[in-house]
Order: sequence, then structure tokens, then C-alpha cells
Amino acid sequence: KSHRTGELTENIPAPDPENAEIEIALGALEEKYRLPIVLYHVNGYSLEETALILKKPLSTIKTQLVRGRKKLKTLLESEVGK
Repeated sequence: KSHRTGELTENIPAPDPENAEIEIALGALEEKYRLPIVLYHVNGYSLEETALILKKPLSTIKTQLVRGRKKLKTLLESEVGK
């Protein structure tokens, strides 16, 4: 993995277009949950790199990932029920 740490651009790549529901759900998340999820799960940064990029303590990133995943799961489950 080759990543440029310390820089966060506005051009964060979206998930695969085939996963439109996930993309929509990610867009609905608050930024404080969306950014760690996108950096860690979509872009493949490590927890430590994600913390550096977002200038937050590692424990905060871990908490935001756990909470963000729960919120994402809830959003996706509500979409399935429609």
C-alpha cells in the first residue's frame, strides 16, 4: 500500500458504483463517521494512518468506526425494508 499521509482531499473516491445503496447510506452519515469509514474501509488506510490524516487520537477513530458502522448498518437495513 502506498498512501500519502497527512493530506485529505475533497476527492474521496466513492465505493464501487454497483453498490449504490452503500454509497447512498455513506452519504447520509455524519461526516465524523463517514470520513473514517471511507479512509479505512474504502481507501485502505490503516487505523493509525486514518488517525493521522484526520488529526484525531487513535481511540477516537476506533470509536467513530464502531459507531459509524452501526449507523451504516441501520441505514442499510431501513433501505432493505422499503
